[in-house]
Amino acid sequence: EEEFWGEYMGLQKSLQDILQTSNDIAIMSGEGMVALWGAMKSVIQTGDTVLSVVNGLYGDGFAEMAQGLGANMERVEFPWDQAVDNDRVIQAIQRVRPKLVTMVHCETP
Repeated sequence: EEEFWGEYMGLQKSLQDILQTSNDIAIMSGEGMVALWGAMKSVIQTGDTVLSVVNGLYGDGFAEMAQGLGANMERVEFPWDQAVDNDRVIQAIQRVRPKLVTMVHCETP
């Protein structure tokens, strides 16, 4: 354990240097959604508006996470086997004026 914490603290210091920050760095282990949840939790508060672009499993998961954190959810949904229509997303952003927009770049088929 002592060796682990030495490595962990060394990595944290290296990341602080790279990111040019003195803030704490959280190094998370787990599946990808763990890090996404942590990032979302760091950005939104209960009552914030979040727009989620949903065109697959992970986009839907983003929307559910935000809702679970107390966000006012707006979804822009697309069939899972089709590309996202950028114009519809832009229109939704302009209409809703969300604090956060979530979108998955490479969705699971």
